[in-house]
Amino acid sequence: MFLNRLSSNEKEAFLQLAYHISYIDGEFAESEQAVIHVYCAEMGINDSGYNKDSFNLNEITSVFANSQSQKIVLIELMGLVFADGVFSSEEQAVINSISNNFNIDSETVNKYAEWTKAILSLTIDGESFFIS
Repeated sequence: MFLNRLSSNEKEAFLQLAYHISYIDGEFAESEQAVIHVYCAEMGINDSGYNKDSFNLNEITSVFANSQSQKIVLIELMGLVFADGVFSSEEQAVINSISNNFNIDSETVNKYAEWTKAILSLTIDGESFFIS
């Protein structure tokens, strides 16, 4: 939704965060794969995949220097963690680490989570209009 506002470097870093949070609970759900596919299309980048062994959360989050980009990252990652209907404790821990790195308080993170859930619900409702 907002990913087109990120710089090229931020888009690549975001993709790595998306993969990391998708794999963190040990299950890369089909719904998460679909969301990452949509993310790549929205950002206009090729899916570069994920290398778990070289991933460093602190390095990746340092790419997002301004608060607008940081907020976009959190909001978009919320869509990913809720895509499979399960917000695991591992996913929660990663979101907490990212928000701590960005100095975004838990109240704001909770607002983003609630907004994202509402948007996902409306999207599901809207998609039902097209199904006969």
